[in-house]
Amino acid sequence: MTADTKLAALSFTGGKDCCLAYHRAVEQGFKVAVVVTFGPRDQRFRAHPLPLIQQQAKAMGLPHVVCTIDGPDYLQNYRVAIEKLKEEHGIHALITGDILPVCSNFMERACEGIVSLERPLWGAPRPELLEEIFASFDVMVTCLNKRKLPSVPDLKPAVGQRLSMSWLEQYCDKDKADLAGEYGEFHTMVLDAPLFTQGKVDITDAIPEEEGNFVFYKVNACQLVPK
Repeated sequence: MTADTKLAALSFTGGKDCCLAYHRAVEQGFKVAVVVTFGPRDQRFRAHPLPLIQQQAKAMGLPHVVCTIDGPDYLQNYRVAIEKLKEEHGIHALITGDILPVCSNFMERACEGIVSLERPLWGAPRPELLEEIFASFDVMVTCLNKRKLPSVPDLKPAVGQRLSMSWLEQYCDKDKADLAGEYGEFHTMVLDAPLFTQGKVDITDAIPEEEGNFVFYKVNACQLVPK
């Protein structure tokens, strides 16, 4: 690859996987030009609060865009959005934090013929990923799926906590949940990481909330603060 083909967009929801993918991609020589959050028009970003994502992008010193994806042809609308990112930012790659196949190779089809799809975490063993995350990231749990974690009667105290091995043992072990939450058991947001060069994210107002089968950490206010 040339330096030009290593210019990339980072598909970003603010969780541990896309943050780790960003760090690994930079180590591999990619330069991220823009952070992009894809979502449907009616998406409320409950598991990954948009104001928090915006502060993360500021912490990374990168521009952030939201690409609204309308149906019914989601694949085509993803492709249109990726084409636009390529035209406006000169990217030749899209970096994602995918570890496992998603929706019948959806992202491969979305990127095909437009940009290369780069997945630095693809197929990696969960213990390896967690070791890297725990060593350098500050990660908060922001969403839990009650159906996938039925052995814990009250999950409200679990959101807003830092992700750690003790947290996984307390809330996920009994139900044999994936250690990375790859089947939707839990979601996270990263508050600090090595490439958050402009500061770290401080949540100043948040409360646990339940809605249907989910427990969320509703973030009402957050800000970028110095490290």
